[in-house]
Amino acid sequence: MKSKEKLMKNKTMNLIYAVWAILLGAGGGIWLYILMGKYYNSATNDFGASYAALTPFKLFLALSVVLSAVIAVLIRKKTKNQIKTPNTVFFIAAVLFAVSGIASAVMILTKKPGASGIFAALTWLCILTELAVTVYFIIQSMRKGEKSDLLCLSLPLWSIFSVASSYFNPDFTYTNFLRTVQSLALAAMILFFLAYIREILGKKFYMLKVLSSAAALILGTSYISARLIYVLTHGGFLLSDALEISLIGALIFIAASVICEKKPDHDDADSEAEVQNQTEEE
Repeated sequence: MKSKEKLMKNKTMNLIYAVWAILLGAGGGIWLYILMGKYYNSATNDFGASYAALTPFKLFLALSVVLSAVIAVLIRKKTKNQIKTPNTVFFIAAVLFAVSGIASAVMILTKKPGASGIFAALTWLCILTELAVTVYFIIQSMRKGEKSDLLCLSLPLWSIFSVASSYFNPDFTYTNFLRTVQSLALAAMILFFLAYIREILGKKFYMLKVLSSAAALILGTSYISARLIYVLTHGGFLLSDALEISLIGALIFIAASVICEKKPDHDDADSEAEVQNQTEEE
């Protein structure tokens, strides 16, 4: 009973933490959208000379990430529990990654992004890893527990190629603040996915998972919500926007991985053994 109560408590704390991070990210996204409406130049996809107006927002993001990470460390102690991402979450994330990969491939084949050779090559690498992630998520959605295989490496590889593709994207200047937020979110995802792979291999890296999930959820939600609202209200859907559909799937997966836990199988066996021993003693 104590183990079940502790498990439920952990799940509740995880849920509060994930909702807190997502709400901060959503609030940041609305704030960033307002700033884009005032200062963003859609012709150059840049804020131009208005970067000083972004300083309060930059401080908000930094403080949100640090505060969330500190709260997570304080309220959550190291646990022996395993992650158990719901199969539905795997399926939803797989659909989003598949849509992103297919839409990006169609755009690059039909509309021609007019990008440099490096950007085009990195875009195809993103598409290929998105499809690999799709296959991995579909396989996981049909399993009872999360298991490792070579396809799990597609998660950090997708993040790495996405950062590189964003850097060489000719649609944005190198100093573009949106690209900076996106790159930081993807960098946090790289760390999270590495921690995730270690966890399903049975070698946890708890602090890395906690800290990277805070940064990924807040920065990723801020960026994607602001960009999504801006595209819906102002138009101008770009190839990079098609690639970023997968970012939504990654955020859903990260949030679910943070929230969901289950007892290790050996703990269940140990509990049954303890009950049997108590019965024999009586």
